[in-house]
Amino acid sequence: MFLWQQFFICLQLSPRAFVLGIRINQLVMKNFITTYFFAFALGIGALSAQTSVVWVGNYDLEGESAFLGVRSNNISKEKAKKLGFSNYYGDYVTKVIKNTAAEKAGIQPFDYIFKLDSKETTASRRLGDLLDNYKPGDQVKISYYRKGKVQTVNATLGTRATADYASEKKEKPFLGVSQIGTSSANSDLDGVSVSIVSNSTAEAMGMRRGDMIAKINGYTILDWNDISTAVNTLRVGENVRVDFYREGYMKNASGTVKSYETTKPSNATVESSSKGGSAFLGIYSDDVNANKAKVLGFDNPYGSYVSDVIANTAAEKGGIMPLDYIYGIDEYRVGENQSLTGILRKYRPGETATVHLMRKGASKEVQVTFTDRSASEKRKLTKCDEPFFGITEMGRRSGGKYGVQVNVVSNSTAEQLGLQDDDIILEINGYKMVDWSDIGNAIDALSPGDNIKVRYERNGKQLVGSKAIMSYAATKNCADCDCNDRESTYNFNYDLKGGVPDLSDFNDMTFTLNDVSDNELSSVAESLRISLPNRQELAVQNVRVALQSTKGSVTLGFRLAQKGDTTVRIFTESGRQIYEYELNGFSGEFEDEINVASNGSGIYYLVIRQNGQVRLKQLDVTMD
Repeated sequence: MFLWQQFFICLQLSPRAFVLGIRINQLVMKNFITTYFFAFALGIGALSAQTSVVWVGNYDLEGESAFLGVRSNNISKEKAKKLGFSNYYGDYVTKVIKNTAAEKAGIQPFDYIFKLDSKETTASRRLGDLLDNYKPGDQVKISYYRKGKVQTVNATLGTRATADYASEKKEKPFLGVSQIGTSSANSDLDGVSVSIVSNSTAEAMGMRRGDMIAKINGYTILDWNDISTAVNTLRVGENVRVDFYREGYMKNASGTVKSYETTKPSNATVESSSKGGSAFLGIYSDDVNANKAKVLGFDNPYGSYVSDVIANTAAEKGGIMPLDYIYGIDEYRVGENQSLTGILRKYRPGETATVHLMRKGASKEVQVTFTDRSASEKRKLTKCDEPFFGITEMGRRSGGKYGVQVNVVSNSTAEQLGLQDDDIILEINGYKMVDWSDIGNAIDALSPGDNIKVRYERNGKQLVGSKAIMSYAATKNCADCDCNDRESTYNFNYDLKGGVPDLSDFNDMTFTLNDVSDNELSSVAESLRISLPNRQELAVQNVRVALQSTKGSVTLGFRLAQKGDTTVRIFTESGRQIYEYELNGFSGEFEDEINVASNGSGIYYLVIRQNGQVRLKQLDVTMD
């Protein structure tokens, strides 16, 4: 039996080992999700679970697609009714890009576009679909709502190439409010209750915690997306008027808009600034797809589901925990066009911020002071330190139900707690278990001796059991903390000085690189449990994979002609992420060495994202 096969047996037996196995690959492959964060040019840009970014139409290298030049949200039917829109399937403009057809035609944020010429948007035919029927230079009559009235304007459609992205505001306007009580962008359509940031424009205007914002500069505010859109229309030094409810009475206040830098001056030391000037939160996290977000009660599916917290970082000191779901920082919110990484680029070491998260179904605010990455500490674990519950995965439930069906390891904590083969784990310590990664993260958050409380289902009945979780060494009755067995040959921990595991025992590896068709995207997205668009529009050149002399290692390379924030990820067929590399403002040649063989033979998916576009490749790996 090959060593990698023994390793996978170990992973099946121990969720802790499963998580550690992922982490060593992620660390080796530069997957510090919270690593280097630089200035973010687009300001607030927070979107909701119902967001769609309209860079219409379909972009290609020849510039043959019509381009309107707006960012927009698809809003809920309830919100459309509240705003008086008779067509519920239009696009609510959040931003207008300079030097585009939209700007030249006078389209503004908060306009609601519902018709081009004689064709209206429908549930199956959105604005982007309508624009697919046009070419650059075509004349089009745009129908939209503005402040409750239908208006029309003629526009000449252009191309993406003429859009001016470089003229974004250098100083970011900062109102200084933070949403109270929910992560949902559409759960409250009567305004937004806010808390107030110290030294901010809102505080100078006399606003207080609990005030419910109804309008900003005359724009109706129904949810947090509207706050984000309104703040993006502001300019530093200009006047802003806010109408709000306080104790049932309508009030208003005015003030001069301050910048973020003026509101929250950096406390960064010269030493930390010299080490890259990048804010470091200190978490490992997973993405969730829309279905999992719905099961867990997350209205915004673009957040970061914390899998682990790094020692001596802002996250640990602020009390962030595994299985927290982070959806915003200060007044910024994650969305389809803005990740947590993008938000963190606004900050520097030494700055303080409010992190918004969901924990066990409830909203929570956590105050953090960002650190430099160099301050983080690596943990070294022995078999005495590792919690070992003692279950193996049988499968996930179908039909939209959550829970993970398991088998039980003999003499383990799970067996002592009362679990039996075929039981379905629903919750661990109050956290819903949707998939196997949740099981691993929940167990990994514990230390030997901590209580583990499990709610599970057996033959249609729900049961609850609790027990102090044992270590791996105690479960296996090891004589020492290394257990002196072949399963511990590779001590996967955070100390990377030794590099990746020795793969000299592997025989020859062969592989093929294949395209993934657009028709396969939905099934791949479901398999990988990630969100993917309906079409692959990212132009990636010269994608190549070459076997290295060191067995088990390959070199991945490709070229991107466009420039933008880029992520490169590799997933196993089951959806486990084994590699991630993030690049800020990247274009040109990419090349990196990747350890694939430690994950065994099988199908892998390469996912390259840039500027909201994506390209997929399938890598089939065989080891003799």
